[in-house]
Amino acid sequence: MDGMDNKALGQVFRKKYEEIVKCVTPDSIIDVLYSKKIISSDDSYNLCHVPDPRNRCRQMMLLLADSSHPEAFVWLYRALMDQETYSWIVKDIDEKVQQLLHMDNSLNGNFLS
Repeated sequence: MDGMDNKALGQVFRKKYEEIVKCVTPDSIIDVLYSKKIISSDDSYNLCHVPDPRNRCRQMMLLLADSSHPEAFVWLYRALMDQETYSWIVKDIDEKVQQLLHMDNSLNGNFLS
């Protein structure tokens, strides 16, 4: 996925924020994000010390929203995709991203810019 896809994924993840915070257990996702250098060791440490899983997921999502990494949401998506438990979220995200990209193409790239 390229930068535009990361932007589209970011928009979709923001729209699905409440659902993700409610349904995703973030520990293995945090491990992937750290291993891919999306988050720092300090970020990983701080996230792992948030006792409540929902608050940990919330903090992870906020950290990614503020990230300047060009593939932050791509790696979040890939981490979710690697876990069968979240296949229903991945399917929904796929549909929403395709809708956004279609809209962006219809507007000659002006929708996601």
